[in-house]
Amino acid sequence: VRATRLSAAAPPDGARWLRDEERSGGLVVDFAIHDIDQANALLGAPRAVTALPLRGDGFGAPVAVTIEYADGGIAQVLAVADLPAGTPFQTSLDVVGDVGLDALADAPGDPFEEQARYFLGCVESGVRPRRAPVAAAVDALRVSLAARESLRTGARVILAE
Repeated sequence: VRATRLSAAAPPDGARWLRDEERSGGLVVDFAIHDIDQANALLGAPRAVTALPLRGDGFGAPVAVTIEYADGGIAQVLAVADLPAGTPFQTSLDVVGDVGLDALADAPGDPFEEQARYFLGCVESGVRPRRAPVAAAVDALRVSLAARESLRTGARVILAE
């Protein structure tokens, strides 16, 4: 799995909390976590994480995360959120398997709005959400925090089973 998430930098006078790693979790926890969640859903149980800064520092500087999975799968996640103003938000997901390649590029509409609409519909109708179970969110956070630790130490982080 290869996932890419690209965005323009947040305006310097806005979203101060985003630049505060203690509050936002930093780029990997706040931004790349969505792609990590998708990789986990596709590849199963994550076992190790390595993350590398590609250039620069601070929130938005490019980060590459490699996740190793129990069944031998590998995910590579690239997150960049310091592109020039006006750069449109972009995301992509490529999956390579035994029978070839499948790719998902940006779908029309706002995915966050669609997600909120789905969740609110579940709340209003009293139906338990079937998408994005809490356990999956916790696992994505666990991997994201391991990636942040790898960025801090420069080492591969083994995840507890």
